[in-house]
Amino acid sequence: MLLPFACALELVHTYSIIHDDLPAMDDDDFRRGRPANHRVFGEGIALLAGDALLTEAIHLMSRPELKRDLEPDLILELVHEVSRAAGMEGMVGGQAIDLKAEGREVGLATVESIHKLKTGTLIFTAAWMGARIAGAKPDEVKKISRYGKLLGLAFQITDDILDAETQENLLERGRSSDQERKKATYPSVVGLVMAKERVRELTGLCLKQVRDFGPAAEPLRGIAGFVLEQALKGDAESPEKLGRRISVG
Repeated sequence: MLLPFACALELVHTYSIIHDDLPAMDDDDFRRGRPANHRVFGEGIALLAGDALLTEAIHLMSRPELKRDLEPDLILELVHEVSRAAGMEGMVGGQAIDLKAEGREVGLATVESIHKLKTGTLIFTAAWMGARIAGAKPDEVKKISRYGKLLGLAFQITDDILDAETQENLLERGRSSDQERKKATYPSVVGLVMAKERVRELTGLCLKQVRDFGPAAEPLRGIAGFVLEQALKGDAESPEKLGRRISVG
């Protein structure tokens, strides 16, 4: 009963990065080491692909047979939350603020707002949704949700750090850098040292949220540890390499 909702979130995520790579947005030619969708199929098909993926996500979550395993009220709540996360109060809203901030000097509050909406909301929703479908108690849902919010911000700050530290790499892959586009990023506002300290703080708070869940929460601890590892990569104080790699998008 979890799989359709997990797939729906991945469809929403994939739609967002197809549109994010478009020339009108971040203008990236490559995604995950391969040519971006619009570079292969053209901008028109890329737009339609994103539209189709978003629509299919709602279609998956509203399948009538899901009512055999989940209460209709819960299904409606889940669809509502995913729609909110993908729309004006989430990714789309964050992307709009991000575009408006390009080339302008903005404060830390604006950068955090962009990150929480554009990236954090979907990660929060993934954590919250898993807890709700699993039948977690209200206090457990609250802790998992808090974990998701903290992780979302930590993940995006880490992405900013990696972009700032690997400009040559990005150019070799054909991607325009955040610095070139004068995007609002954490390092551009507070510097790399403070950005890394913020990730350390956020991931530490993530671990506190799940400390009472025992071995079942090891994947969540692993994800937080991986994000911190990436933020501190190359630093003398970087933590030991984890035994596994966990992809978070």
